[in-house]
Amino acid sequence: MTEFKREVHFYPAFGDADPVKRREEGIGGVKIRFVLVGPLGAIHFAINTNWYPAHIQEEQHKDGHRSRYFGVTPDGSDVSYHSRVPMYEGQSRHEGCEWLGGQPCYSDGSSLDSDRIRDILLAEGDEGVWREMEGWYHDRLEGGET
Repeated sequence: MTEFKREVHFYPAFGDADPVKRREEGIGGVKIRFVLVGPLGAIHFAINTNWYPAHIQEEQHKDGHRSRYFGVTPDGSDVSYHSRVPMYEGQSRHEGCEWLGGQPCYSDGSSLDSDRIRDILLAEGDEGVWREMEGWYHDRLEGGET
């Protein structure tokens, strides 16, 4: 049985109160990243929570949202593998992989499958996410990309 290291990273929301700065730098909600690392590489799942700074939420409320927090739906943004070796001929190498301690990796992923994993997170919590990520690890890194 493969031994895995599990990591969860939270990245803060951003969006300056100054409208000029906001136009230049944008806004973003809290992001959560789940990372599963094994001997062959890593699986990375990212979710955008759509939880914004309080002043941004207030503006959204003024712009017609029924409640500051009603209807805030998280979006899966990415699920990807980061392999230590190429998974297919001609696959591009990426230097300094964040999930493999700065080592090079070969990665590919799906934004579409990330919403499916988001739904599992909402229904089952993190254990469902880890199960799905282990499935990705076995399918993509042990058996070649499907």
